[in-house]
Amino acid sequence: DPQVYPLESRRNMSPWITPAVDTERGLFIFGIGSSAPQQPDVAGTDGEWPDRLYHGSTVALDYRTGELVWWAQHHTDMWNNDAVYDHLLVDSSLDPNPPDALGVNPDVTPGESRDLVIGSFSKDAIFYAYDRSDGAFIYARPTAYQNVIEGYDGITGAYITNPEAVMSADMDREVTICRENRQVPQGAYSPLSNAYYVPAYNGRCSVNTVTSLTPTLETGYNTSTVQSVPSPISHLGQPEAIDVSTGQTL
Repeated sequence: DPQVYPLESRRNMSPWITPAVDTERGLFIFGIGSSAPQQPDVAGTDGEWPDRLYHGSTVALDYRTGELVWWAQHHTDMWNNDAVYDHLLVDSSLDPNPPDALGVNPDVTPGESRDLVIGSFSKDAIFYAYDRSDGAFIYARPTAYQNVIEGYDGITGAYITNPEAVMSADMDREVTICRENRQVPQGAYSPLSNAYYVPAYNGRCSVNTVTSLTPTLETGYNTSTVQSVPSPISHLGQPEAIDVSTGQTL
């Protein structure tokens, strides 16, 4: 069962970009932003998947009834990483072999076709492919440099958080977070190349600390950036074209 946090104490968790519409299945498919308090131990959970659904997730709702059809949680969001950016509906054959794979579903048969939802949903600019009929995880791979996610279980899609990136209730702990790799400018898909194009960049990393154990009522945040530090990647801009079938960079 998912870990929960009292509804009356939650802040944020909003979807704030237009959903994708699967007219064949009657689905709205969209992502949800971060929750507050952001730190799992402040919220009384351990941060393990699934954590305080449905923040940091993609959800599919039946647009006729409002019923939740499926969900996929990409991270427990301690970093205001969100999961709201472009969710694109693509039909593609599959032979996943992405570089630096964060996870690949071993049950995918090379050459089979799936109806997918794809995109780089969060600020970390990780690229995802899921089966849009049931939310099954297909694969995930990084684009720009990030240090918050170590990987995903290929079968369940459960995230594995980098322990060095965990924000806790310890107000003396400073954590360096690298995930500022994309913002509102949307990615795009071309059926001519079967490629997804992501406007990523290697943003500066931030040294964060917890400032209060109670999120502010106005914003829900209880962290501050002590300082910014350069990304370990020397170049800033990193637009990328990704073959949806394989996950390879074109």
